Amino acid sequence: MIFLKTITLTLFVAALVYHCHAAPAISSNVEDQPLRFQQASNFSSTRSLTDRHPHFTIRVNPVRNTQIDTISMLFIALDALTIVALRGPRSRIQARSFRLADYPAVAIDLIPKHPAATVTDEVVDQCIYYGIEDIVRHEDYRETTLICEWDQLEVARLRVWNRSPRAEHLQNLSGPSMPDTTTNANASLSATLRPQFFYPQNAAHLDQTLVFITVMNAIMRFSWLGRDPVGQRWTDPGPGWDASFVIGPNNPPRAFPPILEPRWVIQTLRLVPECMRRNGRWSELGMSFEVDGVYLGNALLMKGRGHPDAGTDKYVTAMA
Repeated sequence: MIFLKTITLTLFVAALVYHCHAAPAISSNVEDQPLRFQQASNFSSTRSLTDRHPHFTIRVNPVRNTQIDTISMLFIALDALTIVALRGPRSRIQARSFRLADYPAVAIDLIPKHPAATVTDEVVDQCIYYGIEDIVRHEDYRETTLICEWDQLEVARLRVWNRSPRAEHLQNLSGPSMPDTTTNANASLSATLRPQFFYPQNAAHLDQTLVFITVMNAIMRFSWLGRDPVGQRWTDPGPGWDASFVIGPNNPPRAFPPILEPRWVIQTLRLVPECMRRNGRWSELGMSFEVDGVYLGNALLMKGRGHPDAGTDKYVTAMA
């Protein structure tokens, strides 16, 4: 538990109010009232900030010099991670190919290790995140095989590959038959969830890849909470990544439904990169959560490491 002095941070809303439905759309409404966030008196990480599950390891093997489209890879990986995260860490998933109609250049195929027909979602979400994080960290955007291991035994592979006509032909010749799941995680959005996104005044710029890695890290970690209520929490991807996600429920927390659950956070995080892409602005972003017309809390995707040793003063709890 981390104890911090109380401090108030005011974020003035810029000209973006983004309402989320099953088919998200941008509006140009301007919110006149400032959002007031308070620094937390205590925060807990969803798990260790830098340590993956002690049983999990991954090997990242580029397989060809064929380059892949970076943004397509990131959006598909984000979508795949969201789908898996919303299922719960104890679920099991069969072989499948993750694809997006809006980003057809890349596919990510999940292949459980024979003779097993399935693999746990807890393994898959870590394989997606840590594999993509390694690719981005090394800026090695080539077709790659991610070998997922549990207790040092291979349990599954993820193939990140280029869907050019020739690559598609080679894949059909050499790869296993898998269902083509050209879907996206927006299909999982509940009609009751209405998040809003806000650019803070003087929002600091964030690189596109930094946004994706920070968002995906948070999605992975919040998926480990299952259906537990979300308290005051912060995550960051660890050393080398200069951004954090901080969140706080309504103050005082609600004692009965709807409450701020991990699924609402995960579904909202899934929309962050698309929101920034549509607005042509990649920067710090505030967000609030509303379910069934009830305000549940605020969050902030911010520049800077969330750990107190980094000296940041932007921890977020709830609207004043």
